[in-house]
Amino acid sequence: MSAPRGGHEGLLVYRVSNELWIDLTHWSASVRWGRNGHLSSQLLRAAHSTPSNIAEGQARGTNKEFIHFLNIAQGSATEVRHNLKGLEQLGVLKGDLAYRLRRQAVRVDCMLTKLIRYRKSLGADNGKPDRNL
Repeated sequence: MSAPRGGHEGLLVYRVSNELWIDLTHWSASVRWGRNGHLSSQLLRAAHSTPSNIAEGQARGTNKEFIHFLNIAQGSATEVRHNLKGLEQLGVLKGDLAYRLRRQAVRVDCMLTKLIRYRKSLGADNGKPDRNL
């Protein structure tokens, strides 16, 4: 089964991960990073990578390729979670905002897990289950 082309904006996981990237970009611009400036760059690259890989995978046209890009997106989403936890431990990210951003990052990660599991259940592009996925 082929992945529908151009449909990434219809995926809730894309919209939520893109919103997280935008939220993190706005927050990052308001922070005085000092010696931790490199952390901002790393966090924003990972946050941007998540919806970007969802979009690219959706556009590739095959289920196998889509799953590949979803796995990359999930790696980036996990990196975002790690960075948010570290920034909170360093005292750069605090309070309700920290809780909201971490919760949003966990949501993206969980949604990707479910979407990958679903896409794998569809099998290879010939409609038969592919045990190699």
